[in-house]
Amino acid sequence: MKIAVGKAGRWVLGVALAFLCTGGLAGLPVVSALGALSLGTLVWAAAVARLVSAAVAQGDLRVQVGDGSGEARARVGRPLVLPLRLEGAAATRIDSVTLEAGVVAPARAAVSATDDGFELTVEAPQAGHTWLQGFRFHAEIAGGLLALRGWLPSPLAISVLPRAFPLRGDPPLRATRAASQDRAELGRARRRGFGLEIRELRDHQPGDPFKHIAWAATARRGKLVSREFESDLVLSAWLLVDVSPSMFWGEPGHTRADFALETAYNLAAQLLARGDRVGISLYDERVRMDIPPSASRGQLFRVLEALQEVHHLFHEDRTEVTQRELVGAVAGWFETQQGRTFRLPESLTGRAGPRQSEHDEPRLQEAAEAWLQQAAQRRRPARFAIPLDSYARDRRRSTWRAFCRHAGIALPLDPTPRPGGQAHGIEQAVEHVLRARGGPHTLCAISDLSTADDLDALRRAALGARRHRHGLLVLCPSDPAFEGATRPEDGPLAEALLEVQRIRTRHSLAAVEAALRPAGVALVSCTPRDVLPRLLQRLDQVA
Repeated sequence: MKIAVGKAGRWVLGVALAFLCTGGLAGLPVVSALGALSLGTLVWAAAVARLVSAAVAQGDLRVQVGDGSGEARARVGRPLVLPLRLEGAAATRIDSVTLEAGVVAPARAAVSATDDGFELTVEAPQAGHTWLQGFRFHAEIAGGLLALRGWLPSPLAISVLPRAFPLRGDPPLRATRAASQDRAELGRARRRGFGLEIRELRDHQPGDPFKHIAWAATARRGKLVSREFESDLVLSAWLLVDVSPSMFWGEPGHTRADFALETAYNLAAQLLARGDRVGISLYDERVRMDIPPSASRGQLFRVLEALQEVHHLFHEDRTEVTQRELVGAVAGWFETQQGRTFRLPESLTGRAGPRQSEHDEPRLQEAAEAWLQQAAQRRRPARFAIPLDSYARDRRRSTWRAFCRHAGIALPLDPTPRPGGQAHGIEQAVEHVLRARGGPHTLCAISDLSTADDLDALRRAALGARRHRHGLLVLCPSDPAFEGATRPEDGPLAEALLEVQRIRTRHSLAAVEAALRPAGVALVSCTPRDVLPRLLQRLDQVA
């Protein structure tokens, strides 16, 4: 908390000094008295500022965000607008105040004044979680004579939902009798597929078999019309989402990981809506999290909860942070948000070596564990998606990393890919599915395959899935936005290097496709515009 002289205070101070100097040199006691009165006004303003500062330090000035629950929901591409209101006894002694939101990147936030108070606007470019830690404030006190600057903690966890992909742009034709009966049969899950019963007539689309063309309806309408059939197959799908370092290259919100997250969410929603069973697995070099397939009512929420962990997998082999930096980040959060300090006295740290910690780590671990227990009790259900002891091999480090994930402390992810890491990750994910109950399953792996150099591991994964009668489909993002764009000031050298990278990626994908095709694996490359129709069609074919 800092107290500074405001604009009006500097003017009063200048007038007071001028009056004192003039009265003292000219021997005018009245002028000197006016100068002393002005200084007395500043002293009074300083006393008021110290009272307000003490009240703020004791928590008598708070910012209520929204309904005060500490949680909010937003969606990618849509701004979240929440009302703000100052509360507390210190608010009555403040003439005016400006707020600046402290939001964890890459989300952007802005505070604007309204008639009723303030308004917070948050925009998140990627799905997952983002946090509002508090507000930096600048308050004018005693008519603007003094200014108070400080930090008001106001934690708010914002759950950012993925954007929804359109399934089909053209309006469907009038449904047939079989499709009308579908609405009445609530106890039976019916969907499009390759059965014997006709579901509806619709416009012919590229890729539809010619044997499904309804020639009588085509003659009446003057354009190609296809028959769509009911399917009696219940699909059991595993969505294998790659979270290796190469998936996070690029601008936040436009990376391959964002594409994979949103594609998996929309695909799971479509499959569950038509009565199929869906499970999900997150992997890099090994499986990080998995949810078995199910068609229950809460399965989509569980899938979304897993997908929101994609950008927050703070495991010890995926982040670039030392233990000293990790401890300092956790201790700094407690000092800023709760006013608790865990720093050891200088008499102990002064004689310590370079490996000696500057903080009381046992007390810090106890505080972190207590905070995590309270956070778990506030959740419904009272659990976290990833166990707290799985972030590191050591319990203490695992607790600190889990605290960083749930308290909104950003840790830098390691951007260096491991040679052959994606191939070994797919193999581990497929083996994990083979050990799971049920089946046969249809596996849909979403990966850019940029570091899938070990083709033998890919072959083993594909042959293992085929041996157990599981279908395997690999979706490779091909949106040009993933490849980045060179700026004019980058020059021809940067453009040439980018073109070399593109050629290398195409050759790598061709080699992977040549290795997987004999094992019956389908490799699909598509963009967000056509990803859902193509994936649903290919999943039915693979199943």
